[in-house]
Amino acid sequence: MKTLLIILIIILLPAPLYAADDFFGTFNPYGALQDAYRIKLQQEQLQQEKEIFEEQLQFEKEKNEAQNRENLEQENLNQLARYLDQTVPDWQQIINDPNFQKWLDDTIPSTTYTRRQLLRFSIAEGNRWKVAQFFNDFKESPQRQKSSTDNTVPNVDRNCYDKCKTMYESKQLKPDIGINQCVRLICN
Repeated sequence: MKTLLIILIIILLPAPLYAADDFFGTFNPYGALQDAYRIKLQQEQLQQEKEIFEEQLQFEKEKNEAQNRENLEQENLNQLARYLDQTVPDWQQIINDPNFQKWLDDTIPSTTYTRRQLLRFSIAEGNRWKVAQFFNDFKESPQRQKSSTDNTVPNVDRNCYDKCKTMYESKQLKPDIGINQCVRLICN
């Protein structure tokens, strides 16, 4: 009975893991070590793939954030342009005026900044009112008075001037053509 019990125990006990490499039980004393090494290699490969995926994800995230910033900046500039069109209809002509460019380079007496720097700060802040105020301030400045008298067209027919003014106000003229240029082109 003892022998039968020993035989049953041997039969029922599983074979050691390190002794069998496949189902049929071919003997391989290094099977468990090979399995452990294979698992370790797979884990390292998965870790490398994970790191590559995380790097790609981070790159895409940064790329999307940069694109969103650009879109937001462009939308802010478009809103600023629409606001200026409503509040200062001749802003595009003013911005092309060389006297305006010189006026922007003047330093404001109470600060160490030029008007151009403060204009850029206002644009960056998204403060549309301040930006419009720069154009309105220039209109009231002596430089604007000087530039507007320099561009006047002498001996102009009043009807021609009124026609150009109407075309300008209804935005039938190109943005860079002012009333005085229109008068020169049509009336002369």
